[in-house]
Amino acid sequence: MAQGASHAPGLRERRARAKRRWRSSLGDVAPVLAIFLGTLALLIILGLLLPDPETILEEDLIALLFTCSLLVLGGLTWIALHRREDEPILGQRFAGRTAGSQLGLVGLGLAAGAAALALNLAWMLPLGRALGEAMPSFAIPEAVGFALLATAVGPAIGEEFAYRGVLWSGLARHLEPVALIVTTATLFSLVHGLNGGGFMELPPRFLLGLVLGWLRWRTGSLTPAIAAHFSNNALAVFLGS
Repeated sequence: MAQGASHAPGLRERRARAKRRWRSSLGDVAPVLAIFLGTLALLIILGLLLPDPETILEEDLIALLFTCSLLVLGGLTWIALHRREDEPILGQRFAGRTAGSQLGLVGLGLAAGAAALALNLAWMLPLGRALGEAMPSFAIPEAVGFALLATAVGPAIGEEFAYRGVLWSGLARHLEPVALIVTTATLFSLVHGLNGGGFMELPPRFLLGLVLGWLRWRTGSLTPAIAAHFSNNALAVFLGS
């Protein structure tokens, strides 16, 4: 009887530890559902409220509205699921773990984003030519400042905060670096593919997601990922692609 009683506390303790681990895992994985499904919901809502934009300016306005909504979604998700003293919401995520200065991290990101766009264009242009699509050419768009704000600055901050910030931190406890980079890149590309781009949108966004994830992992900072996302999108604005 005494022996059975001695085993009971140990069993209860193991069950309590297992329950705590399960709750912790749920709290870490929940951002995946919150960010991914929340992004899809935002796309559906904006598509219903603002269907078929007729001008580039209207498209940019929708893009900016989506980015602002994504920032709110990411912030609320972090507050609800990741309020941990050892994981400040942005502070050390911008500083990173490398010895390089912020200027160096920005430079690395800008170069990586431009390289990612060049790689994507290297295979997209021949494919587009074969399909009879119009080839992109350098041009300064109307309302260039607003275009850059809506399609480069906004997405760089909003999407990186959501995907390489909140979602990344939720998965980092459960995935090895390669799996973490591939998973976040896959979710990132799927969302863009479902945003009217279709299949053609998936490969370039996946490649960009891999580059952004590598920067996030290699430096431990959001700074180069944001810079890379900005340079990629900004150059695409002037290429009309």
